[in-house]
Amino acid sequence: MCVKKLTIYLSLIQNYIKAILASHHLSLLLCRFVFISVLTYTVSAKTVENDATLNNFPQNYIELKPSETFVVKRETQPSQLFPTFLTSINNQILISNYQDIYVLDYEQATLSKLKNADQKNFKSWTPSGMHYNEKNKELFVSNELLNSIIVFSFSDKKQLTTKYVYSGFNEPKNIYCSKTDELVVANYSANKVSFYKRNLSKLTLLWEQELFGCHGVCILDNKVYACGVGTIACWDFEGKELYRCQSILGKDLLFPTSVMPLSDSKTLAVCDAKSGYCFLVTPQLKGIKYLGGNGIGLHKFNHPYSIYSHHDELVVTSVYQDRIAFINLKTNRVQSYCLHPNNWEWLKNETMDPNITINPTSNNLSQLNEIMLFENLWFPARDRLQYKEKFLFMPSYIVPKSLGIMAQPWYAISYAENENKLLLLANNSRIALLIDKKTNYMEFIDLHTIDCWGNGVDILTPQGKRHLDSYHFLRHTPEEFYQQLPFRTLQELAEFIGIKSEQLEIKSSAPPFIRLNQIIKERPLNESERADLSSEFFTYMTDTNNPLYANILEVFSFYALTKSKNYSLLHCFGDKAYRIFQKIPEEQKKEYIAYLKIILTAQPKLTKAQQEKLFDIMKDARYLTNILAYSIAFIKPKTSYKNRTVLLETMKKLNLENRTLLFKDLLYFSQGLSDKKLDLFIYSIIDKDKLIIDRKIPMILAKLVDQGFSSVIKKSLLVTFLSFLPSQHQEIFLNFILDISIILNKNINAI
Repeated sequence: MCVKKLTIYLSLIQNYIKAILASHHLSLLLCRFVFISVLTYTVSAKTVENDATLNNFPQNYIELKPSETFVVKRETQPSQLFPTFLTSINNQILISNYQDIYVLDYEQATLSKLKNADQKNFKSWTPSGMHYNEKNKELFVSNELLNSIIVFSFSDKKQLTTKYVYSGFNEPKNIYCSKTDELVVANYSANKVSFYKRNLSKLTLLWEQELFGCHGVCILDNKVYACGVGTIACWDFEGKELYRCQSILGKDLLFPTSVMPLSDSKTLAVCDAKSGYCFLVTPQLKGIKYLGGNGIGLHKFNHPYSIYSHHDELVVTSVYQDRIAFINLKTNRVQSYCLHPNNWEWLKNETMDPNITINPTSNNLSQLNEIMLFENLWFPARDRLQYKEKFLFMPSYIVPKSLGIMAQPWYAISYAENENKLLLLANNSRIALLIDKKTNYMEFIDLHTIDCWGNGVDILTPQGKRHLDSYHFLRHTPEEFYQQLPFRTLQELAEFIGIKSEQLEIKSSAPPFIRLNQIIKERPLNESERADLSSEFFTYMTDTNNPLYANILEVFSFYALTKSKNYSLLHCFGDKAYRIFQKIPEEQKKEYIAYLKIILTAQPKLTKAQQEKLFDIMKDARYLTNILAYSIAFIKPKTSYKNRTVLLETMKKLNLENRTLLFKDLLYFSQGLSDKKLDLFIYSIIDKDKLIIDRKIPMILAKLVDQGFSSVIKKSLLVTFLSFLPSQHQEIFLNFILDISIILNKNINAI
């Protein structure tokens, strides 16, 4: 019995069982409803077949219900196929992926490569958009890199034979030929919709219209529809524009890549690869329903690239799930044909909420907290980390030679993080970046699959949930990197981390990067240049007004070339700082020097000569906060309680502006701090008149509470810390600690 027929019988049995159990499910849902305001709850597959979460979805949203999942049998091919474009011929679905064309026999759940008898005659074979013309039994295929469209005859022997070749296009994507031989082409690189009349081997251009990033096209009722970046538009056969829209049902169109008519000829289906949503619209481009969204699991998509109507079902290619989804719009059930095994099957037994959906219109796509990296805070976004005017782009198309796999650009960024490590990953790449938070050492690692998402300390993959601790540095340890600092050349650094040196070339237009690039093109840095650049880099990164457009590897290279493993304070100062210091009033200057004497007492490694030198080139108040932050971060744990208390007292004398700067510095220097140093760190949240609570503070305080304040020193420091606060703020702070401790379920009798 074929798979499709068996599926129908199973569905009937399942519906009968569900009817019997309906009253049980109703009572179960009523019980759970009480908790929805507090927790997002996912019903287990054991009860309702992994139907989606109990959220209140918008009225026009179709909540997909994953049903059968078939692992497609196929010939030996790449581990990931990345299905992109599709069309249908009879009971077969044709899929292209810019390399070959495949036939999916969904009744047998098999995939086979379509033979192109004339492929050797083409200089390049990069099949993209396809359309089957039932009238003439012809298959139209865009051969993208050759800027041509090829018309094939299609035989039952799954072989293509060339009939006509049309040239003169500009990276054509989707194509569509009407029953009356009108042909519309998405001229992607020309940013145009091109409309032709076809007469066998001859094409006559009737008109062209501008449409940026034109990608999807179709014809319905003597109207031409096309979609591109942020837009869907419609023209009549004379080229007159009839309709245009940039959003559907309140969802902005980001990059709709495919538009096709449904079998009823009254509705259009549109898929937006960038947002992950698929839409049903009227011929006037008015929204009817929408479904999907990029996210985790088979009720979501990951870069839906093409959509097609086939026998009253929607067929969608979810590129980075390596999946073809068949959607029944009457039951909202989705059958999945997966091109590699174990595609999110593990979620059926999970009671956690896997419903992580990216927000395509937000800078923070995955709605994750900010992370600290290279002296700055960052939010994950599409192909980058971003904070205000600073953009840290991900290393697109970079794969270490040792991994021997095809590279992909990075799209939606997410991360997994613990105290020591940070793993940056993208929803479409099996390559991730593992970073040591203390030293900023980074290595590329292989996740062995696409469609992975960071979530807390876990990485959610199609094969299961993996803990961050299961991923390790392979080439070197962070300590080995730390001992190697500073690197002398980019070549030396590239060999160390295992990539090509040209991939580390610094091209950023930020002033510190320009200066570094000018020097290293001629010779390695000397110590004075290294110190100056390191200070300039720190100042530039911590000032939110400075724009930055750089690749993460450029910043890593800058750091590795300028950062010394010797954390001497002398690296922070120069002649410019000395001139600034001379302008400070004499009394204030004496006060700063008094602070420094206390700090240097806690830094026994500095010689007397170094101390004198440090006094000579002291910076202004901005750099004093840098020193204070540095001292707290690297102060010796054995430093006496008296010295530590005096240090806190001196910090209290800073004005609000400098205390805020100190807080920023401490956020940077606190990376990798031991528990015995965190007790000093919490002082930075104090303001003269109020408590400053930053998003990082709950994490720090939670860590302190997690230790239970068991040590005598910590309890003493807490008392000292509280004594600095006005009485009304002492109560606020203690209540804050209590709230966190309740969440952590910790005993805090020590307070």
